[in-house]
Amino acid sequence: MDLGADGIRCNAVAPGWISSDLSETYLDSMPDPAAARRSLDGLHPVGRTGRSTDIGDLVVFLADTRSAFITGAVMVADGGRTARLPQPP
Repeated sequence: MDLGADGIRCNAVAPGWISSDLSETYLDSMPDPAAARRSLDGLHPVGRTGRSTDIGDLVVFLADTRSAFITGAVMVADGGRTARLPQPP
């Protein structure tokens, strides 16, 4: 709000489950790692968890002039997981 006139934009990225060494270690610790991965993938409408490039590409887009009119936004990058959550009554 304060710096928009100066061309300074502020946005946030809210990532969902992103595959990483830590998340792989967690899944490998499950009694049935393959079933845990399938279950986790099934929670995401796109059928998979995120990759670091999914978030990196979004950040690059937000830093580019192609997104010059986007400010004050929270970009949820979660493969549709939030949209699949139950809605409150």
